[in-house]
Amino acid sequence: MFSSRLSLVTLIPFCRALRHQLEAGLTIAQAMKMQAKKGPLAVRPVAKRIADRLAEGDSLRDALREERDHFPPLFLTISAVAEETGKLPEVLRELEEYFELQVQLWRRFLAMIAWPVIQFVLAILVLAILIWIMGMMPRGLNGKPVITVFGLYGEVHAILWLFGWALFIGGVLGGYWVAKEIFRSGAIDRILIHVPVLGGCMKTLAIGRFSMGMALTLESGVPTPEAARLSLYATGNGAFDAQGKKVAQLLREGQTLAWSLREADLFPEDYLAAVENAEESGTEPEVFNRLAQQYHEKGTTALKMLAWAATGLVWLLVAAVLIYFIFSLVMQIAQPYKEAFEMLGM
Repeated sequence: MFSSRLSLVTLIPFCRALRHQLEAGLTIAQAMKMQAKKGPLAVRPVAKRIADRLAEGDSLRDALREERDHFPPLFLTISAVAEETGKLPEVLRELEEYFELQVQLWRRFLAMIAWPVIQFVLAILVLAILIWIMGMMPRGLNGKPVITVFGLYGEVHAILWLFGWALFIGGVLGGYWVAKEIFRSGAIDRILIHVPVLGGCMKTLAIGRFSMGMALTLESGVPTPEAARLSLYATGNGAFDAQGKKVAQLLREGQTLAWSLREADLFPEDYLAAVENAEESGTEPEVFNRLAQQYHEKGTTALKMLAWAATGLVWLLVAAVLIYFIFSLVMQIAQPYKEAFEMLGM
């Protein structure tokens, strides 16, 4: 929302086209120039600016830095490193496959939560219609309908009911965007990763991105401190990114990667144990590749759990609203009879 970042659906054909052009012998500047003319529409202005910078002699790293708002952190990190090591086509293939997996995960998640979201929206609309209908009902001595919906009735209240929900949902989404995009301190992510279910899902996906980033940067020959810092940034999660400088500094001081990551207090013990074994055997890139695959699978499960939790929350909210409405309706119907019995002294 409110973001200029290119969507993953757009980045997939972009990575594929760049890879094909580079494998055919074009330079990155020529490939970008072609993407500026024939690439996905959303990519063209960005690719043109990058092509112009490359034509002026700038590196891909510098050109991408100017366009960092348009690309996910993982793309920025890995592409810049890959250009320097001559492995850009191979890395673009990895990114293409990874983005495809992320799109599949997101589509599965949307499919799982679609029905409860529809139910929630329908419940709000049905109550809005009831509020509007109540305004047509006979009025009591106080000038209000005998039966109302939470004290609301009539066309004006129905509009206010819908506007109130729209304002609430927009405020939540807008508040998250302000906290994450404007302040960019990572504070919002540090809070969210401790929220039950949601936090676990966020951490799992972030660790998967970190693992892939470490595999690709280490395979490209990047020193471990820099690889760790770049990979923590590549998670796209502020809580992880905020630990990048600390972890890199610990590694420069001679600490092991497993020990340094443990100090970040973000990784599970079994993950750190795997990293420690990889360091002892000198197989860090291979192990991080396997960990990336494992955490992709865990991410699928985590998203399912998040979807189930969201479904349960929506159903609980809808049920609570309906129960309260029915209870309120019964009480309003019973009120005249109660008053009549009181007048009769019964």
